[in-house]
Amino acid sequence: MAATQMLKTAIIVLSYNSLDDTTKPCVESVLRAATGVPFCLVVVDNASTDGSREYLRPIAEQRKETNVILNETNLGYAAGNNVGIRSVEAEYYVLLNSDTVVTDHWLDGLIGFLDAHPEVGIAGPVSNSVVNEQMIHVDSSDEAGILREGLDWAARCRGDFFYTTMLGFFCVVIRREVISKVGLLDEGFGIGTYEDDDFCLRAIQHGYKLACVEDVFIYHKGSVSINNSVPDLNRILRRNRRRFQQKHGVLWRAHFVPASFLDLIEAYLASHPSDPEKLVFKVGNKLKVLRRFKYSAPASLRQLLKRKFAAVCGAVFGSSGAPPAASC
Repeated sequence: MAATQMLKTAIIVLSYNSLDDTTKPCVESVLRAATGVPFCLVVVDNASTDGSREYLRPIAEQRKETNVILNETNLGYAAGNNVGIRSVEAEYYVLLNSDTVVTDHWLDGLIGFLDAHPEVGIAGPVSNSVVNEQMIHVDSSDEAGILREGLDWAARCRGDFFYTTMLGFFCVVIRREVISKVGLLDEGFGIGTYEDDDFCLRAIQHGYKLACVEDVFIYHKGSVSINNSVPDLNRILRRNRRRFQQKHGVLWRAHFVPASFLDLIEAYLASHPSDPEKLVFKVGNKLKVLRRFKYSAPASLRQLLKRKFAAVCGAVFGSSGAPPAASC
């Protein structure tokens, strides 16, 4: 008898209340999105009380690619996702927050990238809401507008990626071998926070690279479930930061800081791409993100960035230089 072929991809979605705002739009987007990647959708409900369980049961009955696991208590982020991971064997595991919306071929982009880059153990997309360099600037405030701008970024950044030391776990793809060597998410972080930093650091310590895939965009509403479920989030954050630091013997370093975006901008400028117009677009977008910090760079750094950026812009726009919106 031939061995059963392992499933290519398992998508794990953790559900906790907020049915209409998060779980339902997320699940429907996953099942609706066009893809050539075989997958199983595993929705793990952490004891919701808002009708989520009643919504999910029929989906599992009607869609053969969907499994639903109903936890009796709220196990938190790490333990809830671990339940989903343990329930299915797959080559890749996607951890997808319920406050996200995916679009056509998002899965093809992420899985295709990992298939082509064996050195990468974990990959994630760009997004409108994430606390590291994966964030892109969008002008829109409504979902349709954000998706439109995000997909425009993805289309203009075809084939682009960068290595990083941290990926936001609103959407990550993890190789099976990484979980086998690194282990599951650390359930000691309880309801949530810092288990993503912990897992990324453990993966790096085992020799894997982390990468942001810039031609895949995921719309992220931003920590809806944890904000709704944790009455004292600041206390949890302080406790889990201490736990992370004690576990690894290092000080936790914030990723949503000017230095992270400046490093990425300088990497863009040093890349000497064959498409300078795309470079102008990408650097200009990250400079707009940088403005969120009301950051005042040292004069020497501002002049360096301006000189490099102006040289690239001159190749695209001629003597007029960079458009005002893309300037430092």
